[in-house]
Amino acid sequence: RHWNGTGPCFFYAGNEDNIEQFVRNAGFVFEAAAEFGALVVFGEHRYYGASLPFGADSLRRGYNISFLTVEQALADYNALAVHVRQQWNVGQDGAFVAFGGSYGANLALWLRLRNPNIWAGAVASSATPRKHLLRESNAFYRIVTEASDRRPPQDHRTSPVRT
Repeated sequence: RHWNGTGPCFFYAGNEDNIEQFVRNAGFVFEAAAEFGALVVFGEHRYYGASLPFGADSLRRGYNISFLTVEQALADYNALAVHVRQQWNVGQDGAFVAFGGSYGANLALWLRLRNPNIWAGAVASSATPRKHLLRESNAFYRIVTEASDRRPPQDHRTSPVRT
């Protein structure tokens, strides 16, 4: 409803739920689309929602689940972007920008980094592409511990939190 025929395409990289959940909670994408005259597309991640590549057999134990990978999701979104560009006659000057939150933010970030020929940019909210480093080094908990050690003790009688 916002696309003016020449604007960019804002593509939301869905993640661990059916795509309707993200459509209902992606107000920023629609606000930005109105400002930029953008086409908005939501891609549903394979194996979530109705995107079952092998129908009812998709989730059977030990059957086809090996296709539930980041690489496959990225390939799906790249193919969908190319398809949308062709179907909607989005010119070569029409930028494709990936959006996402949490795991979807990682997908948006990786789409841009791995395929700059397709994706002009990414808006990645709460991306955690190096979360494994925090886990391996225990850095997150060390940061929390150090921060709480520096904080003066609170008097429970004056705390704004009520129990």
